[in-house]
Amino acid sequence: MTSITLMKLYICESCGYNVCAEKAPKRCPNCRSRFLEKGECEKDFVKVTCPECEEVFYYDPKKGKPFKCAFCDHTFAEVDYF
Repeated sequence: MTSITLMKLYICESCGYNVCAEKAPKRCPNCRSRFLEKGECEKDFVKVTCPECEEVFYYDPKKGKPFKCAFCDHTFAEVDYF
């Protein structure tokens, strides 16, 4: 198992959403735009395991819960709309 501190930090070039992962995510879980690699991951990120593709990534809780998986097109059910 890889330590979160060894993972790369990716920032969406459109909305600024932050994700940490071992490999580069395909799309932003928030706006579906692309990511730029920006260094090492921070420790206060929250782990997510996609039930569809089983990829693991971490998100910044200050930016909100992910709407979609960063690796596939799975939509997470627990999203606050109001």
